[in-house]
Amino acid sequence: MHVACQKNIAYYSSRVGVVLNTNRRIQTFYQSHKLKISCIAKHPTDRIIATGEVNVQPLVHVWDADTMETLVVLRTAHKGGVLHLTFSTDGRKLISIGMDRTFSIEIFRWRQARSIAFRNTGYYPIFGIRFNPYDDSCFFTCGYQHLAEWRIKGSHLTCAKFVNIYNTSVPPAGGEGINNVPVSDSEQKQYFMNQKNILTCIDFISFRQGHSIQSDVVFGNNLGDISTYCNSKYFVLFEQAHPGVPINCIRVTNALSLDRKSCMVVTGGEDGLVKIWNASIQLKQMIDLRQSVDIQDLKNIKSYGI
Repeated sequence: MHVACQKNIAYYSSRVGVVLNTNRRIQTFYQSHKLKISCIAKHPTDRIIATGEVNVQPLVHVWDADTMETLVVLRTAHKGGVLHLTFSTDGRKLISIGMDRTFSIEIFRWRQARSIAFRNTGYYPIFGIRFNPYDDSCFFTCGYQHLAEWRIKGSHLTCAKFVNIYNTSVPPAGGEGINNVPVSDSEQKQYFMNQKNILTCIDFISFRQGHSIQSDVVFGNNLGDISTYCNSKYFVLFEQAHPGVPINCIRVTNALSLDRKSCMVVTGGEDGLVKIWNASIQLKQMIDLRQSVDIQDLKNIKSYGI
C-alpha cells in the first residue's frame, strides 16, 4: 500500500489498481492489466503509479493516479512475473526485480520506455530494494542471507559489494518461543540458532557529516532485529526489536517529528505491533494493532507494509 498524495491511497487487488480518496470514500480503478498484479510502486514526486504483473513475459504499467490513464507499458525481460518495483529518488529510473530463478534486475528510463540495463543476480531470493536517496547511481538489495550494493554507470550494472549475512542474534529470554509457544530455554536457543538470517525489508537513514551527507542502510530481519550496513560493515543495532517474530516492514521518515528535521524509524512485525524509534534506535512509541477499534475484527492482524 502506497500513499499517492495527502488524501489518496493506492493499492491493488487481483488485476485491478485502486486509488482510494480517504476523505470522500470514493474509489477509482485502473483496469488495463490483463493478468494479476504482483507489486506496486509510487513515484517520489508525481501522482504516478507503477504496477507489475504475473506472466510468462510480464509487463510493467506506469499510470496516472488522477486520471487512471496509462502513461507507458514496459516490456520486461523477466520470466514468470515482477516481484518488486521501485523508482529512483529523482523519479527518472524504474527498477524491477523478476520472479525468475535468478532474480533478475532490469532498469528502465521509463518515460522513454527504454531498458538501460539487465542482469541476473543469482539464486538468493530478494525481499527488498531501495535507491540511495542522494545518489541515483547506487541502490541496495537484500534478502536471503545477503545484502548487495549495486552501481549503475550508463548501460552497465555492477555489483559493487556482496555481503553474506549469518545469524548472530541472541534468542529472547523467557518461557515463550516463536509464536508464543511455551518451550524450554535450551529448545528455544537451539531453534533460534538454526534460523537463517533473512533481511526482509530495507530503507536508508541519512544525516549530515560536516559539509556532506552520510546515508546508511537499515534493515529488518526474520529474527526481529534492526540492523545496518555502514562503512562496509554489517551489524545489529537492536536485537529482538520485535522479540521472536519477523519484521516485515521498515520506514525512515521525518513526517512524525514536529520540526520535520528529526528522522524516525518505523517498524512493523508479525507480533501485530508498530514501533516508532528515534535515529539512535531508542523506542519512542509502540502501537498495538490488535487493540485498535477499527481493525479489531480482522482474523490475521499483522503489519506488512508501511
